[in-house]
Amino acid sequence: MKYLALTLALLTSCSSVPQKYYENIHKMELGRIASIKYLPLKRPSTTHTYEVIIHCNHGKEYIISGNEPYKKHFWMKFKENDLVKIYYKEVYEVDRKNKTIRIVDDHEFIYAETQE
Repeated sequence: MKYLALTLALLTSCSSVPQKYYENIHKMELGRIASIKYLPLKRPSTTHTYEVIIHCNHGKEYIISGNEPYKKHFWMKFKENDLVKIYYKEVYEVDRKNKTIRIVDDHEFIYAETQE
């Protein structure tokens, strides 16, 4: 079904610039929390950073890093080696000029939760 929609989009447009499309279906993969770090201020011009690194069973690594409140919440939620369910979307690229569709080696991280 997803390829049908992408094929229709590919054939109905005349743009020659490759465009990216996100799969509407959220996928789930199992993984584990590989690392949790807090990087404090080093200089007045820098900000502190919360970082969580997640390793998926399919080999992808997600790095969630920053100082936004939701990233701090995510950082506080887990500890190293926690087993998690990772939700993501695959990204597709459509080249209308050559009429090809391919999966870009990219996944958009959505969310993670502990395995129960």
